[in-house]
Amino acid sequence: MVFERIYTIRTDSARLLIPPEFRARAESIFSAYGGTREDLLRDLENQSVVEVFNRVTGEMALFNDIRRFRPGGGTGTGSDAKERSIVAKLYKEGSGAELCDFCNEKRTARDVFGRIDGKHSYTAANVAKLSKWHSLIITKVHDPLSLDEDTIADIIDVSHRWFKRAHREDPLYIYPNIICDAGKRASASQVHFHLQMALTRDHYFSGTEQLRRAAAQYSAHHGTSYWEDVIRLHEMIGLSVTVGESVVFSNMCPRKEREICVLSRNPEDTSFARAVALALLTLRDAAGVQSFSFAISYPPLNAANNYSLGELPAIFRVIDRGSALDTRSDTGALEYFGSPYIAADPYAIIPHLIAANNRFALHK
Repeated sequence: MVFERIYTIRTDSARLLIPPEFRARAESIFSAYGGTREDLLRDLENQSVVEVFNRVTGEMALFNDIRRFRPGGGTGTGSDAKERSIVAKLYKEGSGAELCDFCNEKRTARDVFGRIDGKHSYTAANVAKLSKWHSLIITKVHDPLSLDEDTIADIIDVSHRWFKRAHREDPLYIYPNIICDAGKRASASQVHFHLQMALTRDHYFSGTEQLRRAAAQYSAHHGTSYWEDVIRLHEMIGLSVTVGESVVFSNMCPRKEREICVLSRNPEDTSFARAVALALLTLRDAAGVQSFSFAISYPPLNAANNYSLGELPAIFRVIDRGSALDTRSDTGALEYFGSPYIAADPYAIIPHLIAANNRFALHK
């Protein structure tokens, strides 16, 4: 009952004919296919298309296993050792105070109230603002793939301090938004790892605001929390991992490959930062992800300059942006105006999340 309230899943058989004149070309296009020529021909002529639709948010994901074998099909994640070596060198080039603005905080702007300085990161005002309160968190290490649990915890802590400081300066601005692109493939303006923060006045950035409104309508109509129902459904189908008071899940209706989400009632609970670290480090270490994009939103700030816990949880969403060496765009009309095609099985990352979570627990 709850599942049908939120999701619909439909599988269609899509048939076509490969004429003899086109078979050699088809084999070339799908050269990454691991089976025999006969198997490939059969799978091309008899395809299975799966549509997952979120009835609450309107999000939809399309799956077709055969598409991942075509060029640019979404399988390139940097698992090849040679490619990893090239990317590691690429991400270290241009580092140092003489070459990189972000390696030298004196070559960045300050907020009017100064900087927030952490052990592993610091803040800088964005010189091309998207909001009245729009700044950066910049790590003190250049390489975006050198993240560890301590650095991620520090980033989260610095973000809380910055949002509350900006809110104290301007109490009408209450909605915390964070976005991040890692690597040029993910559209990062600089290789040096950094995040963008914006404290907005009347609503969140549109992605979170649409989720917030849809969840509120769901809760008003059904008398239950949309977020709790989503967590329960992902637990039921084996797509989630619990980290203290936070939940990490592989989204069954992802925006892009390997989307991992974290939900936590309280963003200042230490489990939230641990859960974010679990998601990011598992994608890097187990899935070979080299370029990624993520967004974080916290509950709105209240008059006491604390997060208003209850209606909206802290939300983290991260997606794989593909091989750092791929020169093709990973987005197009399908992603901007249609529904995204997903090349990765949401279940594939779960064993790695479980294993990493167990390792995290041993170190505590």
